[in-house]
Amino acid sequence: AVILDGEGNPIQRRNAQDIHVPAAVNVIGPGTADVAHYRLALPRDLAPGPLFVRARVLWRKFDRPYTEFAFRANRAGFATFDAVPDLPITEIARDEVRLVVLPPGGAITPEGAPDPAIAAAEAGQAEERATRPPVPEWMRFNDYGIALLREGNTRAARRPFAEVERLSPSRVDGPLNLARVALADGNLLAAFEHLQRAEAVSPADARSAWVWGALHQEDGRYAASEQAYQAVLQAFPQDRQAWFQLGRTRYLDRRYEPAIAAFDRVLAIDPEHRDAHYNRMLSLRALGRNEEAALAEAAFERYRIDEAAAAITREYRARNPGVNLMAQPIHTHDLAIRRGADGAAGEP
Repeated sequence: AVILDGEGNPIQRRNAQDIHVPAAVNVIGPGTADVAHYRLALPRDLAPGPLFVRARVLWRKFDRPYTEFAFRANRAGFATFDAVPDLPITEIARDEVRLVVLPPGGAITPEGAPDPAIAAAEAGQAEERATRPPVPEWMRFNDYGIALLREGNTRAARRPFAEVERLSPSRVDGPLNLARVALADGNLLAAFEHLQRAEAVSPADARSAWVWGALHQEDGRYAASEQAYQAVLQAFPQDRQAWFQLGRTRYLDRRYEPAIAAFDRVLAIDPEHRDAHYNRMLSLRALGRNEEAALAEAAFERYRIDEAAAAITREYRARNPGVNLMAQPIHTHDLAIRRGADGAAGEP
């Protein structure tokens, strides 16, 4: 995460009190997934033969400027180091794909005589995979679909979720996540059909109830939506978003007193929930309770997003192309083949 202060400087000196706006956030939250996109352009003069494209996802806790600051500010804590240490970088995931670069109009090796380099690499990959903990195939597709859905790529997310349903028809994940995709696309009819299949697999599932609530709310069926969110809260009574959506459904149904009660439950869990303050304000105004509405409006103004802060992030991203790339909903990393001093292609 790259966080900026009000002047557009990155927070790198343990100065959390100066946090103003995020320029880019690239984290994988609990229970979620992420996907990395890579693009590689091959030069026309690349020699025929095997080409191995290796990609890794790395993680580190602190960036270099913060490490240097901590080293200077707390030498006692780094007593065993004579200079700024290189903190460890953790490899989260890695993979490799083998491509074959063909010469014009021909194959690189006769049939039945595999390239020794390719054979050795494939043997090494097979040995490494054998040491990995087994991951069910449906889970791999499901994680991939979740990652695509989170970045807003609903068109691509449909395919892995459909594969989940095919691979594991006894699980609710496939049809349920297809319903999420359809709902994100505004296709209420398709969402309803997917949810019916999810109910057949796992009746009264609390995860399905959440999507039912959103679907009925979008369709204007507020009584059914409220019933669905109540089912979610029976399983997860401290889910602030379920309480918020329950309040939102009641507000849309013009039941303002019960809506306020739901928003109050949200704020008891998270006093800084700006959307709850805002919708509570609207409900109080609808009831003519203007003094209380003014207090709710003041709370909303305190916690609302500073829309002017977007200008700060734009200036910082313009100076830092890497951060700007990570700030995009769907970002693709361009890879390049590294060449040696003699011009021969080396490791990408």
